[in-house]
Amino acid sequence: MLQGASEVNNVNLLFAGFITDDELFNKLAKKDSNPQYAAQNYQNNLVKVLRRGEWKSFSVLGSVPCSPYPKNKVIFVAPKKWGDNNERFSGPVFNLPGVNFLLRAFVFFFYLVVWSFKNKGEKAVFLYALHTPHVLPLLIARFLWKLKVVVYVPDLPMYMNFGGGGGGLKRILKRLDSWFLLSACNQFDGRAVITPAMFDYVDRDGSVVVDTIVDESLEQGFSLPAEMPNGVNFTYTGGLRDGYGVLEALEYFSQVSVKNRGWNLLLFGAGPLRDVCIKYAGLHENVHFYGQVPIDKARSVQSKSDFLLNLRDPSDARFNYSYPSKITEYLASGVPVITTKIAGIPEDFFPYLNFVNLDDFDVESLVENYQEIREKAGEGRRYLFLSRSFDCQLKKLVGLIKELWSF
Repeated sequence: MLQGASEVNNVNLLFAGFITDDELFNKLAKKDSNPQYAAQNYQNNLVKVLRRGEWKSFSVLGSVPCSPYPKNKVIFVAPKKWGDNNERFSGPVFNLPGVNFLLRAFVFFFYLVVWSFKNKGEKAVFLYALHTPHVLPLLIARFLWKLKVVVYVPDLPMYMNFGGGGGGLKRILKRLDSWFLLSACNQFDGRAVITPAMFDYVDRDGSVVVDTIVDESLEQGFSLPAEMPNGVNFTYTGGLRDGYGVLEALEYFSQVSVKNRGWNLLLFGAGPLRDVCIKYAGLHENVHFYGQVPIDKARSVQSKSDFLLNLRDPSDARFNYSYPSKITEYLASGVPVITTKIAGIPEDFFPYLNFVNLDDFDVESLVENYQEIREKAGEGRRYLFLSRSFDCQLKKLVGLIKELWSF
């Protein structure tokens, strides 16, 4: 048992977020133009971590992660229970603009009331991410009865994608929503942020930094076969959108001098630049586009690649206040990571990463020193599992929750 965990054994803990069971998530993701794989996987890890605490009870209350119609044409999703003893629940979705927001907020509040009355003793909610359909009911519940709330902030609301586009009215509403969510965040009892830069907006008092959690199952490696092109393979898995370095990678690897060296670009993911990736793959034999694939297959390809790419634009303000979960996934593979130096990457990871600039992107020196860089990647993998394990991060989260009652 984790030292200190028994001190919260009279606390009923509820994990809340946009989460459902993997079977339903994967079914909906196939029909979604912007599936939230990273958020689903990270919340699964948080649930695994928090379940190790010696709570009086532990439950999960989720809203199904589903883009609004027409980005996801599924109209209705029934409520679902899953997990051991069905202690995890995701509410129904009626996926029409406006209606969906009201339904999510009402269902969340209703089941919050049910959970509160069902569980006697101290109660705390661990909320993942700042979303109004969850934050508003929690503010009401916190006012009406004794309830502690800790929020994990993976993204600042002003940089979150609420559907994109829209005119002046939508931008005004988004600013108001961001102000409301940050104000509520600072009223809650505790906060865990993903990067210290968030303290520009989030109160430092009553907060801890939990930048990433490595899935312990990744330590066993991957057994799925993966067919790889001949040559040196550079792989990118993730969102295909502006600011993520996808266009820069496509332009670099489509150069004749690069193609002649046998260097291949492998792209996995979905997003607005999907058609551009398909076009480049059709024109250049060393550019390979695979689209959205199951995460196990993507990770198997990563483990058999020569280099892994994370080329987010450091000048984009969004990346000053976020941590790319791809870095954790890449480091866990033991494959050399090529990345831009964005502010959200923890400094203790720097010795194990290979930094490049987008303005003069080139990988020739990295290929020439591959053996040395490969050894550095292996050291980075070992360090990751030592410093960001489930138990390491559970100590921080249990400590944060203990402080709510001064145990």
